Amino acid sequence: MSGNYTIDASLPISSVNFQTFLQADTALQNNGVSGPVVFNVAGANYPERVTLLPVPGTSSTNTVKFVGPVSADARAVVNPVGTAAVNDYAIAIGGADYITYENIDVVDAVLQLQIKLSMATQTEA
Repeated sequence: MSGNYTIDASLPISSVNFQTFLQADTALQNNGVSGPVVFNVAGANYPERVTLLPVPGTSSTNTVKFVGPVSADARAVVNPVGTAAVNDYAIAIGGADYITYENIDVVDAVLQLQIKLSMATQTEA
């Protein structure tokens, strides 16, 4: 993958549009990257729980960015779908490098918490 893509649930799924973060993350895992990738995320609510694992081909040059709208009236909001006891996260980064989230809000609607980004470390053998 290389270039610009969108995450927009109001548009049909295509080679350049995904309706969910999970679909975009799956495409990254399956295809890897061969150049910089930008996902422009439409302002909407995304009830999801995704884990982004290492993306093949990422580097300091071949980065991945998820960019939401700047406007406070049209924010991209990811809401975790787990329970407090199990899988209580919206976005987990499990060893992926060179990934950036810009203007993406993560909000737990029940607890009104805005910190639901989980980062796991991976040790190389």
